[in-house]
Amino acid sequence: MLDLFKKWAITFDNYTTTESPVHKEFVTNFHRKVFKNGYIFTQVSELPYCPNCKRFLPDRFVEGECPYCGYGVARGDQCEQCGSPTS
Repeated sequence: MLDLFKKWAITFDNYTTTESPVHKEFVTNFHRKVFKNGYIFTQVSELPYCPNCKRFLPDRFVEGECPYCGYGVARGDQCEQCGSPTS
C-alpha cells in the first residue's frame, strides 16, 4: 500500500476540508488522471428496484440462492451460511 501512495504522490501532510479550493483542485486533477489512464469507465448495469419504496436496493436487501453452497435465502452481498461474497 505504501508503494502505491508513493507512486500516486499521496501524502498525509495536508490537513484540509472537503470544500477547500486546494482539496477540490487535487481531487479534480486526480480524477482526470485516473480517467485518462482508463481506470474509470461507464457501463450500463441492471439494478434491483423496489416499486413500493421507489428506490434502488442495495445488495444487502436482495435475497436468493447462494451460488457456492446453495443456501436458499442468502443475501446479495454475502451468504450468511458459508460466508462467501455472492455478488
